[in-house]
Amino acid sequence: MGTKGVTAVSALPVLIPATADDQEGVVFSDTFLPPFLVRRLKADDAAVDRFRRSFQSAEGKPLVAEKQEFTALVKLIEAYKLRMHPSRKGEWKRAWKEALRKYGQSLVIYKETRPLPEGKKKRREFGRQLIEIVAPACGIDLETESPERAADLWDGFLLPWSAKSKPQLLLCRIISEHLRHVRAALWLSQGCLQPGLYCERERDAFYAKVVLSLNERKGLAVCQYSRCEKVVFEQSRPNQLCCCPKHANAHRVEAWRMTPRGRRAMKRDSERRKRRGERARKAKNSRARKMVNRHERKNSRRTRGRR
Repeated sequence: MGTKGVTAVSALPVLIPATADDQEGVVFSDTFLPPFLVRRLKADDAAVDRFRRSFQSAEGKPLVAEKQEFTALVKLIEAYKLRMHPSRKGEWKRAWKEALRKYGQSLVIYKETRPLPEGKKKRREFGRQLIEIVAPACGIDLETESPERAADLWDGFLLPWSAKSKPQLLLCRIISEHLRHVRAALWLSQGCLQPGLYCERERDAFYAKVVLSLNERKGLAVCQYSRCEKVVFEQSRPNQLCCCPKHANAHRVEAWRMTPRGRRAMKRDSERRKRRGERARKAKNSRARKMVNRHERKNSRRTRGRR
């Protein structure tokens, strides 16, 4: 007798608001309020234009820091998920350190782009005063910038050492901050009630998609090709590094050119093109000189005939 399979957690659909044309169901938030038209978050939603619109403010200004933070989060999760590959299990720590070195600055909350609200300003000042009082009492010698640096760590302006050394803590810190606007809901689709995660903004839906793919072999990833305009793409297989075969071939060529063998080959090709160009210029100059000499001989013959 066969047993019925258990639905995986990743099978939960991520729901976003929809119009009457593309809606797939409704979500009831309250008994007395009308339902919301919703649809599933699809792979096409990660396209360049739609993804760019998702990371814009209400006035239409691009949220550069938030987009960079999301890209850094996807890259870190991509490195963290390498531990699930049997053949690449020993690479994930090295890949994590490399991703943190390259994208770690994007995870820092910038004071200029994200001003603190009034409540956090009071909390920050209280933490600074507490550090200045407790540290001398414990015999800790604080420098001039130490209280300010400790307050920056407290408010998330700097990454603490524990977050850098433990991937689980860092991922929990970042993801939990962006899941406050995501809520579990029952939605009615094709006459059936199904569980789902409702997100009022598409930006929060992308974070929910990342969370659901955390323990899966495939999910969202950053294209390895340096000239790709896409920020992220949805993988069709676990080992997919680029968004399309064209970019995969271009990325392999880029990686090969960075190797010693590739650099030597590039140098030989450059010298070969340079010699070919010199030969072409010499041949062109030689043809030009022949044409001039021929023209001069014709002119001299005409002048002799006239005499």
